[in-house]
Amino acid sequence: MLKKQLEEKNFFLKRAYEIACEEYPASPLSVNMNPLELGASIGFDEAAVSRIMTELVQDRYVDSGLGMKILLIRKEGVNYLREIESEKNIPQPINVYVGNNSNLQFQNNSPHSSQTIELKNHDTESLLKLIEEIKSGLDTIQKYLTPDEIENLKIETNYLESNIKKQSPDKSLLNKVTTNILDILKAVPANVIANIITNQIKF
Repeated sequence: MLKKQLEEKNFFLKRAYEIACEEYPASPLSVNMNPLELGASIGFDEAAVSRIMTELVQDRYVDSGLGMKILLIRKEGVNYLREIESEKNIPQPINVYVGNNSNLQFQNNSPHSSQTIELKNHDTESLLKLIEEIKSGLDTIQKYLTPDEIENLKIETNYLESNIKKQSPDKSLLNKVTTNILDILKAVPANVIANIITNQIKF
């Protein structure tokens, strides 16, 4: 219930600001409108509008008067809307599990993030599975990569595969190459990766 009410309040405020920008783009904060008419236009009854307006006024996101006949958006309300939009664009962490006991977290579409991974003795099978799925989904993956990134992904994947198959693979080297591969894959949308690397990625 609380989540639904918050979503309604945010939607109401967002729509009010959009209308203000449409009517007077040079100075939307000077535009006054009737909150009841606004609410009715987006499917909110009078009780819902009254609740939303009370919260918005208390939050100092809007000004109101004349028995809730006037709504003026404040700069605090605009800043609040900007914060909401910024939060939507924050990349969500993806947990990548390699083997049964180790995991790695990285940010999709976050070029400045870093990551480390520790491999256990039994993790080579999981990495081979990772390689297999990358190769199988390469046609889809490469749609989101530059030519250089595609080439680097192929090089790193082949290098990882050849080193895993050695009798005594260098675990630190495997760590580094796996990290390089995951760095490249961060350019691919999370939902695309989740459909390709089904056994290693958990949201």
